[in-house]
Amino acid sequence: MENFVRHVGPGVLKLLILDRGFIDGPRIGRCKQEWGIDVLLPVKKNMDIWTDAWALAKPASWQP
Repeated sequence: MENFVRHVGPGVLKLLILDRGFIDGPRIGRCKQEWGIDVLLPVKKNMDIWTDAWALAKPASWQP
């Protein structure tokens, strides 16, 4: 994304649609905070997003 924004300029890309395999909190946050790009991660009807989210998260990083 950084290279894309550098080449085309900020504000060109408004919405980025990703597969759930690309879930990366810090990078998704950077898309929105630094470049103003909204990120959409579609889910399938049979997906358990709660279980998937916890499996992908690092529980230790959530604790104070």
